[in-house]
Amino acid sequence: MELESPLFRPSSWTWRLNEALLLDPTAKDQINQELEHYFRENGVPEASPISVWEAHKSVIRGIFIRIASQKRKANMIEMTDLYQKITSLESQHKRSQLNRVYGELMEHRRKRKDLITRKHLRNLQRTKGFYYAHANKGGRYLARLLKGPMPHRQIRQLRLASGEVTPFPQKIADEFRTFYQNLYNLHPPPRTTLEASHNTRITDYLSNTITNVIDQDSAWRS
Repeated sequence: MELESPLFRPSSWTWRLNEALLLDPTAKDQINQELEHYFRENGVPEASPISVWEAHKSVIRGIFIRIASQKRKANMIEMTDLYQKITSLESQHKRSQLNRVYGELMEHRRKRKDLITRKHLRNLQRTKGFYYAHANKGGRYLARLLKGPMPHRQIRQLRLASGEVTPFPQKIADEFRTFYQNLYNLHPPPRTTLEASHNTRITDYLSNTITNVIDQDSAWRS
């Protein structure tokens, strides 16, 4: 089951280095091998050392992204397997009440807790690093603190014409569309009335502008 809020608006993605990769021996060995291969293949006399050095930044970034993606997928697979095994063991324990099944269940729950704890610790470490780096520096973080709370730019709920209060964005958008349609779409007068008004204005204009009138016979002869 997946839950998704209709108020969610995804923001643009910004890459940040996962510092945990620098502490992983397997990831460090893989990164060192990739860098050695890159400089061995590109560190030729024909290539400018500055260009090779600047280009390696994009290469190492791609390596970090690839390793982080692999580890993230592996963690997701491991977490999914743990949830499935825990669900299966819970059903078995309810039916059998065996100590062996209960021990396996607690072991898998402990593994799941360790995975969740590592994720929370990584997020906490990143948050602490952000506050430590920006605590005494002028920037957006300090500006937000000095500016204080801002009013919500998003309309979270609206009272409809029927009196119902709704938080759903689609109903709010429909209500605004109906309101402005009724406000700007003025109903035109009937066609017969409009034509009569135009004829009257034309006749009045010609009567006040044209002073010399010829008879019908002269008009036909000309």
